[in-house]
Amino acid sequence: MFRGNLDSSKVKDNSFSPPFVARYVRIHPHSYQQKPALRLELLGCDLNRIITQGARSMLTKMMVTEFSVTFSQDGHSWSSVLEESSQREKIFTGNNDPDEEAFTVFEPPLFAHYLRIHPRGWVNDIALRLEVVGCDTQRGVGYRRTKTQAPAAALQ
Repeated sequence: MFRGNLDSSKVKDNSFSPPFVARYVRIHPHSYQQKPALRLELLGCDLNRIITQGARSMLTKMMVTEFSVTFSQDGHSWSSVLEESSQREKIFTGNNDPDEEAFTVFEPPLFAHYLRIHPRGWVNDIALRLEVVGCDTQRGVGYRRTKTQAPAAALQ
């Protein structure tokens, strides 16, 4: 079990020793304060897709219905995933049922160390369970369809 952050502004480094190559990695938060949040660094991965899911609290359905994605190599300079035709920020469809998984495919794959999911629409409250899928060893060509932006204090 790894320890997480004690506050939202500091970086908590957890490393695997020795490192490993895997196609799937799941992160299961065991405890959190207020609301869970996750920011992670992936080393050497082409991100092929993500799987999202909402949640329930008592009888209240909560889910992210739309989101955008930014990614970075260094954690300072961020690029948005863009619509191919308009070169505008791409808005992905999220979940329409908090109990079902929604699959989002990145074509071409994104080569990134850092990934941010920016909720743009949600039902009742933001609840997002996330699985990152990929890690092909070849570098993706995602740079062709990106727009660089300054670091943001957006949801990280």
